[in-house]
Formats: sequence, C-alpha cells, structure tokens
Amino acid sequence: MLLLSVQPIIERLKALDKFAEVGGVAQFSRAEEMRQTVPAAFVLPLDNEAQRINGELSRYSNAVSQYIHDTFAVIIIARNVSDARGEAAIEELAALREAVVNSLVGWVPPGASCELLYRRGRLEKFNDQTVFWRDEYITAHDLEK
Repeated sequence: MLLLSVQPIIERLKALDKFAEVGGVAQFSRAEEMRQTVPAAFVLPLDNEAQRINGELSRYSNAVSQYIHDTFAVIIIARNVSDARGEAAIEELAALREAVVNSLVGWVPPGASCELLYRRGRLEKFNDQTVFWRDEYITAHDLEK
C-alpha cells in the first residue's frame, strides 16, 4: 500500500459528534459554498514520502523495505456570527482543535505502523466571520516488496 486511507480518520472525527459535517477531498471542494454547515472538518492527504530502510536489496529475499511517512491535514471550519471581529469563532475553533488533537494524537490508524503525531497548524483564511484552520498530522507505514 502506497498511501494510507483517510477514511478511518474521517470516521474517528465523525464519532466525536462535534461537527455538522466531516468529509474528505470531495466534500472540501464545496466548503466555500456550505458555510452554513459549520462547524466542519475535512481530512485531506497532503504528503507521502519514502525513507529507505534497507540500503540495497536483501541478498536472501530480493526484497526492498521502505518506511513511508504520511502527512494528513484536518481543515476545521468554524463560524460565529455573534461578533463581527471573529473572536467568538476563534474560541470555538480552539475547542474543536483540542477535541481533534485529543482524538488523533497517539492513535494508530489502520495500516499505519506508528501513531499519529501532531505536526503543525496554521490559519488558512478568515473572512465573513468564518475561520478556516489547517492542522497537520503525520504517521508512517511500511512498504515491502
């Protein structure tokens, strides 16, 4: 398997019961249009990078073993129209981010060889009292041929 599935992560976030919508790439492409369906979270694969474990083919099995690092983004959309400066949306965002971090960090997704770790987060955009925030998580899995 070259790329881990985001579906188990999506299902884990749905189980939190904190979001009106949780989805993947297809649903995220409509995120701008569905600002009323908030809070929302979308899981997107970002990066997939191989690190060689064996420097050469094994002389016994002709096998190659690699460690693949997988990076995922969780885009959280929060909106609160009660204040025009967005402070209420930021407070809601903080609580949602904490719930997601607590659910994902330390959990081993199916097919992964190690737990998910938090990598970084950043503001994607803020407009019309809506905050789009991106948190990145990293895990790894083995690829053997």
